[in-house]
Amino acid sequence: MLLTGLLNAAAVRLQSLLIGKLFDARTLGFYTLAQNTQQAPSSLIDGILRRVGLPVFSTIAQDRIKLRAALRTSLRMAMFLFVPCMVGIAVVAKPLVELMYGTRWIPAAQILSVLSLSAALWPVHILNLAAIGAQGQSNLLLRVEIAKQLIGIVLIAAASQWGPLAIAWAVLASGVLGVGINAYYSKKLLNYGPVEQLVDQTATFVLSAIAAAAGWAILHWTAPGPISMLGAIMAAAAIYGVLAALTGNIALNGLLSVVRTLREKPATSN
Repeated sequence: MLLTGLLNAAAVRLQSLLIGKLFDARTLGFYTLAQNTQQAPSSLIDGILRRVGLPVFSTIAQDRIKLRAALRTSLRMAMFLFVPCMVGIAVVAKPLVELMYGTRWIPAAQILSVLSLSAALWPVHILNLAAIGAQGQSNLLLRVEIAKQLIGIVLIAAASQWGPLAIAWAVLASGVLGVGINAYYSKKLLNYGPVEQLVDQTATFVLSAIAAAAGWAILHWTAPGPISMLGAIMAAAAIYGVLAALTGNIALNGLLSVVRTLREKPATSN
């Protein structure tokens, strides 16, 4: 898992190096700002899932039925929390960049939107790799990661002639393909492949799209500024949470169960 993290870091660095070679410093600045902003939540979820996923999966690695169930549950809960966050950043990218960095950095907003969408599937990458690694498939893990990075390099290099936004779209495309590669091996090892994994996230995708549409409408029909951005975020979050509760969302119920368990532990130990 450490090596996969290093390969990912190298791939991110390659994007900046390529833009720095092909474009001017101003363009590199826009892309780097968007990249760094998108990476803040991604790095947080990456650290949490890597620290939790592999140790937990390793304890049940000998029982493939339990490991499959654990991967499925983990994916649902992680995606339920992470997808709306990244989609939300994509929607409010322009006012967010303007508020955090100033109006001269607004050209970075479109790049940030695309990179945020590309990061929405990050839990799928991490948890599938953790499940593969838990089964002692370190050689397979390395081959998978190298294959993904090579695909990403080819796509980014091909898109670079059309500018930084095209590179961001190439990152998104390589991310989707990477999910397919990771989940393909989960299909072989656990009978839980890319189609099943994405179908399990249908409710999260639908709820995120509805909440994002509401947030976009608020931004579109109100005067630009921090207040409208805050209103859009709060309205989208409320809609997402309420709809999840009304539809009996499995991931939400799982998260609430985890919270209840954590609350009961201190009382039980006393």
